[in-house]
Amino acid sequence: LATPSIADTPEEQQKLRALVRAKPFRTVTDGALIPSDLTNLMYIGDTQSILRAFDAAGWLQVHSLDAASIYRTLRSITEQQAYRTAPMSTLLLECQPPTYTLAKTLDTFSKRHHLRVFSTHDSWDGQPVWLSSSTQDIGISFSKAKKTLIHQIDTDIDHERTKVVNDLMLTGCVTAINLIARPWLPKNMTNGTAEPIVTDGRMAVLRFNDCTAPMHIPPLDRTDFVPLHSNVAA
Repeated sequence: LATPSIADTPEEQQKLRALVRAKPFRTVTDGALIPSDLTNLMYIGDTQSILRAFDAAGWLQVHSLDAASIYRTLRSITEQQAYRTAPMSTLLLECQPPTYTLAKTLDTFSKRHHLRVFSTHDSWDGQPVWLSSSTQDIGISFSKAKKTLIHQIDTDIDHERTKVVNDLMLTGCVTAINLIARPWLPKNMTNGTAEPIVTDGRMAVLRFNDCTAPMHIPPLDRTDFVPLHSNVAA
């Protein structure tokens, strides 16, 4: 069955498109302010509902980037062990760091799904609005420019958007969804490590219930490329 739409009427659809259009679509690296990941998800719901949904879907909040977590990261790489709450590099959206950083790690540190969640000052039907950028790490390489190890990502970031949506929908905590086209996005973009960004440009907008009784917990690596179904692609 198709998931209900957040915006059913032409007026509501126009309002939702205007909300998406007004929000920033690009993060930047902390310090050098190099354009990096795209925002490709928007959440409508309160903090605890969204965190409960991600927890039920097997996503974990990661550790802060500090000396202890960096040391543990290096050990996980050299010893080829998973570090499921390994820290992420800091990306900024409108000069602000993410409110939450979450990951779903596969067999090793080098492969993981991860996203950043940023707060906004907006609301929809009285519920807070959040922005999120999501990508999948698929390997590790050495950056000559940065003189350090960096993650390589799946350049088709729509795969990760689809995974996040399907993981959350399987919990029963998503009550409605819209896909909003963003024809204003620039073409031929690259991320903060100069890898190309491949995307149809759409923003997935999800509305959450209170998520006090999630229905399903999807297996760790079984929803990577499940097709995204929705009754509306605005």
